[in-house]
Amino acid sequence: MRFIQLVPVIIISLSTCIAAADPTVLIVQTKAPPKQNVDINVSLSDYLSQELDNDGRLVPLIYSATDPAFLAAVKKARLRETPDAPTARQALGVAQRLGAEYVLFVEATQAVKVIKSKLTLIKDRRQVWKDEQNMSVSAQDIVNQDSTCRSLARTLVFRMNGGPLRGYVPRKKTETPEPAKGQEPIVTPAPVQTTAVVSDDDLKKQVNDLAANGKRAAAIVAMRDGVDIAPFDLDRREELVNLLLLDDPKSAAEEARRAAVLMPDKSELRALAARAWMQAGKPDEAQKDLNEAIARDPNGTSTRLLLGELSLDQLEPAKAIDHLDQAVKQHDSSRARFLRAVCRSMLGGIDSMQADLLEAGKLEPQLTTGEVSERYFFVGDITDRLLAKDGIEVRNLTQEVVIKPHNRDLKEEMATMSRGLQARIVLLDTVVSSPDLRQVSARRLLANKLMAQCLVDLQTFCEKGDEDALADSRINLGEALKQLAAVRKK
Repeated sequence: MRFIQLVPVIIISLSTCIAAADPTVLIVQTKAPPKQNVDINVSLSDYLSQELDNDGRLVPLIYSATDPAFLAAVKKARLRETPDAPTARQALGVAQRLGAEYVLFVEATQAVKVIKSKLTLIKDRRQVWKDEQNMSVSAQDIVNQDSTCRSLARTLVFRMNGGPLRGYVPRKKTETPEPAKGQEPIVTPAPVQTTAVVSDDDLKKQVNDLAANGKRAAAIVAMRDGVDIAPFDLDRREELVNLLLLDDPKSAAEEARRAAVLMPDKSELRALAARAWMQAGKPDEAQKDLNEAIARDPNGTSTRLLLGELSLDQLEPAKAIDHLDQAVKQHDSSRARFLRAVCRSMLGGIDSMQADLLEAGKLEPQLTTGEVSERYFFVGDITDRLLAKDGIEVRNLTQEVVIKPHNRDLKEEMATMSRGLQARIVLLDTVVSSPDLRQVSARRLLANKLMAQCLVDLQTFCEKGDEDALADSRINLGEALKQLAAVRKK
């Protein structure tokens, strides 16, 4: 009788063990067709398996003849046939025979500078999750596929854990306990190599030094590794995007958008993505991230900064100034002060512009190489477009001044343009450019000075009727536009 009473207890215990066992996922990597007879597929299954194994929510099995765990499971289940390239139906059938609760279909392909991945998670023959992620893998034509695949795998597993797997408890790997002293072999311990955890400040210095020495690709790889270690570190994510922005704004935008999905409460990432899309020449994509930022935090500092920056990009400083004033009031920062300085220069306010630039320097005395370049490119692009616009207006103005040299409205128009040019000259003379752009920055500054002198000559003609001044004005206008054309060729 005692044996009979123990049977239910044994059954309950076995049921508990089975229920507590971690569910299994069969990873099936599908292949995309070749392009121009070139295999574009990238093996991502091993990286995903490693990440899933480290996390411990699921037990991974890779559908591969080279995976010992898969071969052992096939042998145990006495499966006679496992096709090398199974169809979805065949893969689901194998998973059912192996007792795998999940099937993860993976496709990963190599583009020019991006690895594209598509994942579909199936449970009970139903799709429970789907995701697509693209990740930049190069800078200056240097590719690091291993680092990118690791980043992709971490990102995808993070997203899976936050979605269909959020109900499972992670079971991180534990070290094997030490054997009893009587059983422990006598060996000479090898020296232990430890890797120091790089702090944010040390990582920033390392990346900045690499970028300053022209090793931008190495800087990007170092920052990617830093992001992999701390995927929810906002500063590291932003720095990575800023580094990518210099050479590949599209990849920068994709990186920022991917980070925003991982950290939806950080609306500044949406703003950063929108800025990168604008620089990549994709305003429709920028609008998507802008709409997302506005929907999540319409009056937030990052949203205000983005709206101000987009207004500046559209050469509408009067619309930008209110957004930037609010951003400074809400959270004073070097970026907010810099953008407002640009805005005030466009409005012709030299003293207020210089005050903002001075305060921006105090708030962030040491800019990274990426930040220096990004700010100068932003200023250069805006001032170039304003100068081209001035060239058209000055030509028209000259024709009118010759006919009506004493017209008050024309004189006020010239004075307004002169104030704007003087403010831009001070801005260009203050904002630092990288060493490789010194020649370009000198030409750009000269072009604006020549346009300013052109207006001075035109004003002299209006006041004194000096024909030589009018001739000088036309010469300086031509030289200014010539220098601008040379700048735009670089």
